[in-house]
Amino acid sequence: MQGPLTGTIVLDMSQAVTGPYAGWLLRGMGARVIKLEGLQGDQSRVATRSTEGKSPLFALYNGGKEAITLNLKTEKGREIFKELVPKFDVVIENFVPGTMEGWQLSYEVLAAVHPGLVYASISGFGRDSKYSHAPGLDMAMQAMTGIMAATGYPDSPPTLSGVLFVDTLVAPHVTTGILAALLERGRTGKGQRIDIAMRDVTTCIPFSLYNIYYNTGRVPKRAGNLLVGFSPGNLYDTTDGHVYIACNMDKQAQGAFTVIGREELNQTEGFITRKERWANHEEIDRIVGEWTKSRTKQEVFDKMIGADVPCGMVLDIEEVLNDEDLNARGVFVEVEQPGLKTLRLPRPPIVFDSKPGTVEPSPFLGEHNAQVYKELLGFDEARLAQLIEEKVI
Repeated sequence: MQGPLTGTIVLDMSQAVTGPYAGWLLRGMGARVIKLEGLQGDQSRVATRSTEGKSPLFALYNGGKEAITLNLKTEKGREIFKELVPKFDVVIENFVPGTMEGWQLSYEVLAAVHPGLVYASISGFGRDSKYSHAPGLDMAMQAMTGIMAATGYPDSPPTLSGVLFVDTLVAPHVTTGILAALLERGRTGKGQRIDIAMRDVTTCIPFSLYNIYYNTGRVPKRAGNLLVGFSPGNLYDTTDGHVYIACNMDKQAQGAFTVIGREELNQTEGFITRKERWANHEEIDRIVGEWTKSRTKQEVFDKMIGADVPCGMVLDIEEVLNDEDLNARGVFVEVEQPGLKTLRLPRPPIVFDSKPGTVEPSPFLGEHNAQVYKELLGFDEARLAQLIEEKVI
């Protein structure tokens, strides 16, 4: 795959979602990405009914990577790792802080053998946090950054998002840091360590909660599908599901009232200004809902966006996979995944020079051991066989 990072080699030794997604984004920019796993493999490989060592989750964020194994719990494995590192521009890891240090493979040790190394380290709470050794799961981050407290209905407990979005929102921050460090290395010749804490990223997400808190001095309460100030602004029934309409500005609300055939509301007290509409939002929701419930979600969507009114159809994941517009634009691509089946997966989202990235198969555990170790370290078949016997690879 050609791209701006063609010629850059990345060693992705991370697991699950955040690190692998960052590596996948770099692969989409043209980097060669080699995934290093322990002998048990990335934990995301087992998120499947398949017995072939792959899952759809693993296939999504590890497409196009080469896969090698190395047992870093052995002295020989650590020696080989230190030989490997100078062959790479970037290393990505998301071990519990202190793990690499415990293996005598800290950034300082690796930088001594490879001063130009860009080393990206991902943790849940930060290496300097008093919670540094706590597991950094998406759900915990939602809980500890105000997001879960504000999600749900007033009479319900705090609610987890239906999608584990924190993992995937952290990944672009990792990628951005790597790109900036590579740019600086191009000027200075020196690499550096990048630290990304999932909780730090997640505290930047709830901008609306900060806005409400500083404007009112109140902690935002759970409001279901409402967002303070937006009216019409709610989830509305249709004949075949739901749509979300979100009007924040006067012209948007005026457009919505015109679409539903109630232009007179644009000149009616209680409907004219944003403040009036929010005070009157229950009545507005009733009026808009009466109109939407006799129409399909596609019809409501088309009419609303035709009037520049923010609107979205509520689509389930099957509808998204089969969405006409997404597929016409090539966002989803079918790719044969050996060990699974043909999957329709999203391509890398960044398009360079009007040439969308490709979707590639993901590797089996250790699939490229012979190729990579021979190319980078000159290991022959006898050496590889010995390492297998010693449970190093």
